[in-house]
Amino acid sequence: MTDIKTVGEKYVLYNANNKVIIDSFGAKVLAFYQNDYNRLFYNSEDIGHSGIPLCFPNFGPLVNNVLSTNGKKYSMKQHGFIRNMNFSFVSKTVDSLLLKLESNDETLINYPFEFVFSVEFILLENELEICFNWNNKSDEKSPLSPGVHPYFSVYDKENIILQTNSITYNLSQDFSEIERLVDSKFLDAATRSSFIIKGAPDINLISHNLENTKVLLGNNKSVNLEYDNLDFDRLTVWRKSAFEDYICIEPANTQNKINDNPILVEANREWKSKVIIKF
Repeated sequence: MTDIKTVGEKYVLYNANNKVIIDSFGAKVLAFYQNDYNRLFYNSEDIGHSGIPLCFPNFGPLVNNVLSTNGKKYSMKQHGFIRNMNFSFVSKTVDSLLLKLESNDETLINYPFEFVFSVEFILLENELEICFNWNNKSDEKSPLSPGVHPYFSVYDKENIILQTNSITYNLSQDFSEIERLVDSKFLDAATRSSFIIKGAPDINLISHNLENTKVLLGNNKSVNLEYDNLDFDRLTVWRKSAFEDYICIEPANTQNKINDNPILVEANREWKSKVIIKF
């Protein structure tokens, strides 16, 4: 096993032949060991691009890096801010962990809403549930367009195959141009509903519409992701180049959605969802 370093407190969960390591900084899973092999990509020199970053309150870039709400504009970088904040400990068992983050003077500068964001990790055999609870403590509706950004280890770089119902996609740096998947230079058709992933710079799959997404990672290894399409309305695929040791398969939301058509959490109400990762 690689020695997993964390930025914040390190927490370890166990179940059968599985071990999960979680960093309190960003509430980030850094390792999912299955029989002593980390199924997540981890780079000790670049922890920010390792494991499973959580992208709240928004996923992806915003137009001009601006959050517009209630007639005012706020600076908001790509993937929000919670991945760069330390979560507080709430409770732990052998195979579960609950962490939380509360709004503060720092968060209110960029996101003018009070909140308590709780994340619970539940480890089952070869499966991890990540459960979200965004509690809006403000007296007005608060906008969300979240995402989850897993880096999965790959075993055959030339045979990563994604199942999808999508026919079209766009790229994150282009907020409007829609292209056909079969014409993409970043993907090769494997079957009518699956594609071999080559380099894939933030491909946003339109109308993916699968709540159980399977990805073949080579050498008879695979991963399944389960999530609610109403909470995560677009799947994003990212791989810096065709030579990387990882693939990112990201339950996400449409670009700039927090400005254009956000999930609105009612005042003093909660938004709950979860992403399940199965190996």
